[in-house]
Amino acid sequence: MGSRMKVLVDQLYTRAAKEAVPGLCCAPTYDPKYLEIIPAEVIERDYGCGDPTEYVRAGDTVLDLGSGSGKLAFIIAQIVGSEGRVIGIDANASMIELSRNAGPIVSLRIGCRNIEFKRAAIEDMDLDLELVDRHLRANRVGTVEQSIQFERYKRSLRLEHPPIQNGSIDVALSNCVLNLVDGTDRPRVFAAIFRKLRPGGRLVISDIVCDTTVPVDIAVDGQLDAECISGAFTVPELTALFGNAGFVATKIFKVGETWREINGAAFRSMTFVGFKPLESSAQAEEVPVIYRGPWKCVEDDRGNLFVRGRRQKMSRDEVALFLSGPYGTDLLGDIAAHDTDPLRGEEAAACCPSPSLSKGCC
Repeated sequence: MGSRMKVLVDQLYTRAAKEAVPGLCCAPTYDPKYLEIIPAEVIERDYGCGDPTEYVRAGDTVLDLGSGSGKLAFIIAQIVGSEGRVIGIDANASMIELSRNAGPIVSLRIGCRNIEFKRAAIEDMDLDLELVDRHLRANRVGTVEQSIQFERYKRSLRLEHPPIQNGSIDVALSNCVLNLVDGTDRPRVFAAIFRKLRPGGRLVISDIVCDTTVPVDIAVDGQLDAECISGAFTVPELTALFGNAGFVATKIFKVGETWREINGAAFRSMTFVGFKPLESSAQAEEVPVIYRGPWKCVEDDRGNLFVRGRRQKMSRDEVALFLSGPYGTDLLGDIAAHDTDPLRGEEAAACCPSPSLSKGCC
């Protein structure tokens, strides 16, 4: 996103924090029970496109990327409860003010203070923008030397006072925000999110996806950019961003109807999830597992091949991660705990006769 388009987006969302602006995104549906305690001005100034809360659990520490009015953060606060924590970050000062004003009201109504909002850009979430503003109010930056000192100050802030500590987050969520990040910055943003997550953590993204590469005339339209159209992802682009950052078991788990169609390009909301792998140890205990199916064989993001019906070993921690999320009931864990082996291996022989096969599906 060029500087002119960034200014336009910031101006539009500043207005959207003060009054409802229709058409900024396709309004999702949330469970009404979570909306009852949220102030009306927060709900009417929410501009998401999906509900990425499915992978949030009680007690989680959750990072809401581009938290806007705070609506999603306030929903999550009710899910994680008193043992959990919700951190919303947004670069727009007016949106931060709106969400912070509503925060004490929501905390009182849910009976715990587990929500906070911090001002930071998704593209540079290690930089606390409120500390930068405070510095600029107290220090003039008008010469080359002063500019150099300012850059040094920002580097020190990133190292010593990042708004979000690395490895501190269970779930990072984004609701129709990452499309506003310039394409060249996206790999760096995904890498930063990966660092913020704990091993085993989840990244869940609801965003606008285009069925083709966004046409050039749409991609350079500032108004359409603010409306989450110009920067729409394609499915291959988004899944590649997950994989290149190190996430595993990425999948699409929600697909919306076509929201808008412009010049033959269709735009819709889709929700993706990816998992940060657990840290493995050479001494980690291994347990036998069997892939149930339905496919003859599948390969995960680390190159492990799972053949239907074939017994193989994985670390106990890795099995626990996969059973709790990515593969659901497809993987039968800890076969040794069963009295009888429900699958014998005949199917494996039919699929891949070579037991040494370790790469590529049959």
